[in-house]
Amino acid sequence: MPLDSDSPSSGLSSQRRAAAAAPQGEATHVLQRFPESPDATVHAAAAASLAPPVGSSVHGGQTPPFRRAQAAAQEVGRVLEGTTLGVYRLEHFVGGGGMGAVFRGRDTTLDRTVAVKVLFAESSADEEVVRRFRQEAQSAARLDHENIGRVHAVGYDGGWHFIVFEYIEGKNLREIVSESGPFDVPRTVAVAVQIAGALAHASEREVVHRDIKPSNIIVTPDGQAKLVDMGLARLHQVGGTNDLTVSGMTLGTFDYISPEQARDPRSADVRSDLYSLGCTLYFLLAGRPPFAEGTMVQKLLQHQQDVAVPIGQIRPDVPRKLAAAVTRLMEKSPEDRYRHPLDLVADLMGLADEFGISVAVPRAALPPPSTARMWRLSDHLPWLVPVLALGVIVAALYWRQGHGRSSAVVQPPVQLAPVTGTVIRPRVGGLAEAVAAARDGDVLEIDSGVVRVEPSFAVSGKRIVIRAAGGGRPTVSLTAAEPGGGERLGRGLIPVEAGSLVIEGIDIRCESPLLRRGASLFAMKGASELELRDTTVELSGEPAAAELAGEPPVVIDVDGSEEPVRRVIRLERATVSGDATVIRAVGAGEIVATASSSRVVTPRRFLVVEGGVSSGAVVRLSLDRSYFACKEGLVCLLDSPARPMFASLFATARASRFAVPQAAALVVQSGIETPEAYEPAVEWVDAGSRYEGSDTYRRIDGAAERIDIDFAAAAAPMEHSSRIGPADTP
Repeated sequence: MPLDSDSPSSGLSSQRRAAAAAPQGEATHVLQRFPESPDATVHAAAAASLAPPVGSSVHGGQTPPFRRAQAAAQEVGRVLEGTTLGVYRLEHFVGGGGMGAVFRGRDTTLDRTVAVKVLFAESSADEEVVRRFRQEAQSAARLDHENIGRVHAVGYDGGWHFIVFEYIEGKNLREIVSESGPFDVPRTVAVAVQIAGALAHASEREVVHRDIKPSNIIVTPDGQAKLVDMGLARLHQVGGTNDLTVSGMTLGTFDYISPEQARDPRSADVRSDLYSLGCTLYFLLAGRPPFAEGTMVQKLLQHQQDVAVPIGQIRPDVPRKLAAAVTRLMEKSPEDRYRHPLDLVADLMGLADEFGISVAVPRAALPPPSTARMWRLSDHLPWLVPVLALGVIVAALYWRQGHGRSSAVVQPPVQLAPVTGTVIRPRVGGLAEAVAAARDGDVLEIDSGVVRVEPSFAVSGKRIVIRAAGGGRPTVSLTAAEPGGGERLGRGLIPVEAGSLVIEGIDIRCESPLLRRGASLFAMKGASELELRDTTVELSGEPAAAELAGEPPVVIDVDGSEEPVRRVIRLERATVSGDATVIRAVGAGEIVATASSSRVVTPRRFLVVEGGVSSGAVVRLSLDRSYFACKEGLVCLLDSPARPMFASLFATARASRFAVPQAAALVVQSGIETPEAYEPAVEWVDAGSRYEGSDTYRRIDGAAERIDIDFAAAAAPMEHSSRIGPADTP
């Protein structure tokens, strides 16, 4: 029988990924916890096995884990086929891998066909593996639903641990789509309603499946959908040091995994299963997953950051309500999805009634939708808008009655726009005062065409948007609030601490001498976000060489925290130029940096990441349709005796151009370790980009040896030219 191939291959073997993640803290959880081999479903059984990913290869002359698992499963099949475990006769070996082998069997006491999953004998000595195996049976045993494959028994005989499942005749969804093409709307709705009902049942018993995907849903000949493979399921309240997820349990399949489950499997709840169900429905309608191309890292980044092509663009025949339901299921934030599976059922049943779709599930068996539905602004606009308008009118009348006769009017430093109270128009030169006075979520609008000379300012504990008013482009020139302002503010003229700052449609000018002693224009501290959208940043003038002491200025400085916090930097239609490192990061945590349709020109580097003390940073870099001309190279990862834990870099470059002189390298790793230790810590995924100038793709400068890897020797083909072309954006 065919085995599943949902999961992609990766540019790094699992052993190398583990080595790369070994020195990291909890922020690297997503990289440490991926399985040795992805899951597979045997379509005739309610149990599932593990199968090889498409395109996987052998690294370092070793047999990949999934090949070893396959061989082990085949050996178990050869040994046990035709034998009996307890009262179960193993009639036919079906397949397997990972944890064990699967057989079609016969219950000799009840004379019925069953599926028997047998744990590998060598795994029986591992207490954690046995515990995991038993938990699979215990999780499934808590469930009793017509759309979930049932577990009949768990046993041990002759040195073999085994689980007995309901045997299900039929094919899994992946197999059906592969053979017959995408589903029509009625079949999609029928499957969705049934699986949502199954998830509701599991949720009521505090069980999270954690691996919803097409190959784990079997459709019987009479159209009944069955959710199988509870191998990843766990009780939602499980936690602490005994949580199997913490010790390396499988996360799920990359094509269907939710963003929060990828970051931390312990955070997965029913909304994570709903996200995976949304990806599965997308697959049924489109014939492919929402993010079908790329490696493991690419797909994880896409699930975290990208929006899938709307299903309505691929299938115009899909009703708008169904397309909206799929989109809502696939929202990045769990708070924006359906709160409970029954809320989805209610929407789908309404759709079925409207379009006359017959759903093969008894409506009486469906509980009423959750009364605690998630609050969504769009659901309440019909009544919310008039209520808000009435409130504004009442407030205005009250203000006029109580305060309109005041004889002493003091001109405030910040002018609030009427009615909304969320848009601030700062006076010329008063941006710092406006930011200080702004509330969380306020928008500061700067008049177009005005060159403003501003002192430095700080954003702390709130979200602020600074944008151009109207259709012009204001220019803001930053100066120090007082002599030595850059030093007074520490490393950043504009600190962003545990907050969010968006700058849109503005040209920012800064004299380089202000950024003395390696100070920065922006400084990010704690869990913070910075977005430069349709913005130009220019550092002009020569830095004061005596004061820099060899450390160049920095445009965006990421604080050297050892805490596992997440910092996000976005450049969208942005231009950055000047004698400065664009992004410098120190320490641990997760750094997500994206550049889309942007342009960076600097005699320094785009990104420099220094090591941590107890763990290194995980850097996720996504570069899309952008141009980078960096004299010293694009990325440098450093460590030292004081900061020995080096960073891991996972980069994706789509349709971008990189210009680096011959003397430099695109990516440099330098420090106290050996090249062998550094080698697994970088994964670069290319999708139609062009690399110009230097022939060196990667330079690994270890403690006693330096290795240069040219573009011809890169793991995947990369378009390279030794000649640097005209500096036009891609």
